[in-house]
Amino acid sequence: MNGDHVKDVLRESIRHELAGIERRVLDEAWIGKPRWAGYAVLTILVFVSAAAWCSDVVGEVSGPGSNRVPVIGTVALLGAAGASAFALAVRRFRECCAAAYVCGLAAVIGAGALWWLRTGRPDAPVGWLIVADVAAVLLTFGWLSVVVKPIEHSQPEMRAHLGADT
Repeated sequence: MNGDHVKDVLRESIRHELAGIERRVLDEAWIGKPRWAGYAVLTILVFVSAAAWCSDVVGEVSGPGSNRVPVIGTVALLGAAGASAFALAVRRFRECCAAAYVCGLAAVIGAGALWWLRTGRPDAPVGWLIVADVAAVLLTFGWLSVVVKPIEHSQPEMRAHLGADT
């Protein structure tokens, strides 16, 4: 009886370890080097253009509370850059999902800020905002493509080795 208990504990320990390995492998998000470089460039572009737009617009005061929308837009776009940078660093499914969500939200907020500026402050500069917003939209689609990739197409380096044997 004692030997059976030891075997059951060992079997359960092995099963638990294999389940942990499976979770870690399935949680990894594969991003190829060219795609990673493109996302990195877009992330930097969002950060730089949002910061440049902020320095252009937030300094202009045209009325009480008139800088709230530009500040919110800037914070959202900088948040998208931060979430994307973190997702690029860790390459995990959850972080890629968060980056897709934050970038999508920032793109919508950026479009709202653009509309608000065009209707409320038509003389305000919007060039950097448009660049940041387009880059946020591209990052949103990029992260969504990483997140919705079927498991059969993920981890191509591991699967190429398996395909060569068959």
